[in-house]
Amino acid sequence: MFTLTPIDNPLTVVQAQADLTELSNNVTGTVTLSGTTFSCGNNATMSGVVKGNTLTLELTQQQSSVTLAGQANQAFTSASGTYSTATGPCLENLGSGNWSAVLQ
Repeated sequence: MFTLTPIDNPLTVVQAQADLTELSNNVTGTVTLSGTTFSCGNNATMSGVVKGNTLTLELTQQQSSVTLAGQANQAFTSASGTYSTATGPCLENLGSGNWSAVLQ
């Protein structure tokens, strides 16, 4: 479960339930968003790269994407970092901010 907290509006927390698969340091999967209203619905995808404990992920919904960068703990049971939102018609409520994740 990913939690995204916008810097401009920290009370508008977004939850992203991700079902991810890792293969040769590449991560892909589906995401269900909750916590706020999204003009393009609640379904999204995630992809990215894991190098050591460093994560670079992209949350995508139609033509919009959010880039997440951060670090996982040694056991890979949690991670955190920052995110930035690209332009596009979806994911407009996210802005940029901080994220955290826990393995469930």
